[in-house]
Amino acid sequence: MQTGHQPVKRLIRLTPRSIKDNTIPWHPAFGDVANRTHTRPAFDQFLKEAIRQAVHFSSRFLPEEQGKATSHGKGWKLKEVRKVHGNDVQIYHRKLKPTHFQVPVTGTNSSASDAFLPLLDPKEATEHWFARQSVHINEAADGTASYGEFFNYLKRDHSENEMKMTPSIKWIKQLLEWEGAPDVGFRGETWTDVHMSIYEICHGFPSMVKDRIFPLLIIHAEIGPAEFIVISLPLIDTHLLPGSTIPAHTLHDGAIVAEYVAVERVRVLHAQDDDPLDAKSKVEWLMCTCSDAGGWLPLVAQRKKIPGEIAKDVGLFTNWIGKRRAEDGGKEEEEPIVAPVGECPRL
Repeated sequence: MQTGHQPVKRLIRLTPRSIKDNTIPWHPAFGDVANRTHTRPAFDQFLKEAIRQAVHFSSRFLPEEQGKATSHGKGWKLKEVRKVHGNDVQIYHRKLKPTHFQVPVTGTNSSASDAFLPLLDPKEATEHWFARQSVHINEAADGTASYGEFFNYLKRDHSENEMKMTPSIKWIKQLLEWEGAPDVGFRGETWTDVHMSIYEICHGFPSMVKDRIFPLLIIHAEIGPAEFIVISLPLIDTHLLPGSTIPAHTLHDGAIVAEYVAVERVRVLHAQDDDPLDAKSKVEWLMCTCSDAGGWLPLVAQRKKIPGEIAKDVGLFTNWIGKRRAEDGGKEEEEPIVAPVGECPRL
């Protein structure tokens, strides 16, 4: 019964969610931190809204007005194209003001003037979003990857595999996982194999003296045989959860808690006979992100580094997957390095 549950708010934003403010679904691991379950969004409602908002946001990644200047700076603008491991990687930038953080309400016509959630406080900061788009031959070959490989290593165990291929990630810690996630349907389509977990992920950047810990609520799901989505939403108070690494690492190691939000979509283009493994098709890999590493480094300086960092991720994946193919049948992979703090509680 969902009567009395709090409506889901705008999610695809850098402003972090809080366990205490009742804007994410209940989990037993929250304990006495916040026990007002009746005012929280229902689990199925939250998942539907998160996926719907992420699809809506990333679908507008290449809108009709792309690259065109408008009176209020709306739309993605092509910033540069980089060649990474034989792939053209397009980098886009977009400024989002609080008045742009509007998303159609579930079940309404998105073209209707009243089909939006209430406006946010106009005093909130403008967010600078970057997006990366690359298109790959759908084949398990050097410099590219098949859709099956994208799915196995970017959808399944997303954070664990991301750590294996990303040198800056020092460790990951899954704090909890919701079980029994329902399928999510809207616009006549159904997203399946839905999962939602809370992670703490530690990065060590050469340009920063102190490590950064990103507390994240991660959702991933698939639709049909040839598309999946991974949503990373920032959290602010995972230090309140059992097993959190933040108290120890911030106190003893001086690590800084940082913020990161992202929507990542992978889908097959021009598939033949609905076969996602068809080598004649191509795979589009799209990622939209906004972040704040905190600390002394100004946001302006951080933004200068983002295009290169997100473009580099394409090469990290294609190189890593190529090494995996070469080692196939050899020794087993080492387990991912995780912060050694208890087991992950599940609902």
